[in-house]
Amino acid sequence: MSSTSDKIKSKRAEILDGLSSLSDQTLEKAFPYYSPAFIRETLTEAAKLFRDSVQQQADPLQEQDDIDNSAVSGSTLYLYTDGASRGNPGQGGAGVVITDSMGSEVFSKGFYLGHCTNNEAEYKALIIGLAEASGSGCDNIIIFLDSQLIVRQINGEYQVKNKNLIPLFGQVMDLLAFFRKYRVEYIPRSENTQADQLANEGIDNRDK
Repeated sequence: MSSTSDKIKSKRAEILDGLSSLSDQTLEKAFPYYSPAFIRETLTEAAKLFRDSVQQQADPLQEQDDIDNSAVSGSTLYLYTDGASRGNPGQGGAGVVITDSMGSEVFSKGFYLGHCTNNEAEYKALIIGLAEASGSGCDNIIIFLDSQLIVRQINGEYQVKNKNLIPLFGQVMDLLAFFRKYRVEYIPRSENTQADQLANEGIDNRDK
């Protein structure tokens, strides 16, 4: 069975194929400094690269931070994320923890996000976590967040009105579409301490 990352690459190849079939007039309007023939050749080569990468075997020397796909493929993963912003807005960090159905940790890391608000950090942490989990090939994911706002927005209880959060919300929903089933639950901060600690470490270690 192909992994989620392979499915994404295949879809990107299909998109490039579709773009290459556009009319000369449309291509000239989008890329006025290049000939339609050159644009089509470029799109075709890019699509081929995506398809070739799907067929290649996974690199055995992948980074140790990556999830062991063989251990979680087809299973359920549990994702804990948290975002921190010192100053709100201020220096931001993201914390991500992923465990398998047995409670064993398969991924954990803190990330520096740069200048952002607390809610932006919460969304960016979730995006990072979903991106990590989506490459594992797992079918189901259960997500735990200590932000009631984010939980209710993803579950459709609240609308996303902040213009800076709208594109982040869109990225989250796009990533969730790669799982057969997902559930998003609110937990108190006391039950999300590891992700919170990693988010703060991401800020602390930004210059290291």
